[in-house]
Amino acid sequence: MQGRSDLSIQLQTGGITVGGLRSIDAIELDDGVSTSILEKGDGVKSLLTMALLHDLADRGSSSQVLLAIDEPEAHLHPDAVHKMAQVLREIAGEQHVIVATHSPVLVNRTQLEKNLIVENNSVTEVHRIGQIRNCLGVRPFDNLSSAEFLVLTEGPTDCQVITTALRKYSEICADALAEGRLAVTDAVGADNLPNRARFALEMMSDVVVIVDDDSSGRGVIEKLSNIASLDRDRIRKLSVPGRSQSVLEDLYTRELQERAYFEYIGLNLPDAKPADNGSTWSNRTKKHLAAASALCEDEDLDLMKKKLAGWAAADLDQSLTCEAKRLMEGIIATVERMISQRCSAASQLKAVVTADYDDE
Repeated sequence: MQGRSDLSIQLQTGGITVGGLRSIDAIELDDGVSTSILEKGDGVKSLLTMALLHDLADRGSSSQVLLAIDEPEAHLHPDAVHKMAQVLREIAGEQHVIVATHSPVLVNRTQLEKNLIVENNSVTEVHRIGQIRNCLGVRPFDNLSSAEFLVLTEGPTDCQVITTALRKYSEICADALAEGRLAVTDAVGADNLPNRARFALEMMSDVVVIVDDDSSGRGVIEKLSNIASLDRDRIRKLSVPGRSQSVLEDLYTRELQERAYFEYIGLNLPDAKPADNGSTWSNRTKKHLAAASALCEDEDLDLMKKKLAGWAAADLDQSLTCEAKRLMEGIIATVERMISQRCSAASQLKAVVTADYDDE
């Protein structure tokens, strides 16, 4: 084809090749049948526009571009919204970008001051993430559908300690947490893990599930394994060598356990006995508390768990046993692999745009 307005496009598995670009109206996509871009849906138009703009940013144009987009998430599948958010972040590294959105995925969570709330023709600067949540009507549970990657735990103390470990020991995970691409949340009990995992997977999130290595945790592993879209190697157990049943609290050093025990009843923690290896942390602790004539109801155990988790999160290096640190390394590696695999797949499937512009 000849002339500046002519356009040649090939849409292949490996990407898009564009030559002689002059008029966006002239674009045709060939997915078996050559079709004008004007006849495609808004989602396809948005993605192609992003690809072209991303190519412009990659070329490092010396001219400054102001990109303003109204609701770029409209008509896009949730997974495509995440990919668009990544493209917009990359473009914003080179050019000025303004986005009007109702999607929490596109919120700048690392630099809150970059967000503005527009309501009733007035503009409000953002200083707290709660302002954005209120404006968008986002509840904490919504991170199950807005995060690309999700780590599910049984309870809140597991969530607290594992979040701290991911942030402290992994740059990949720390960045994903800061960007809102990775979330760690608890299912409020082992029995809720399968349904929460299914919901997150249906929302196109990748999921890692962490369960206690006790009777309740083992009981849900089979249910989790039956979820076709959940890879079995993304189900991790909090296992402690030598114990037939183990939970998060079994990962703490004896020094930390003694601190909690002494603070609670003012007595030293009794020496461990071989028979204790077959007992759960809760049963052992209840036995110790009962022997000291202290309260030993479930709420008392919950209080001790919260104290232990808070202390552990404040100083993980000194709070975890050597076995626990190796276990955490395995969990972190699993989460990093989950993130890297999706990023690698997205890179392979990403539309690669090569545009040749004729000099006038």
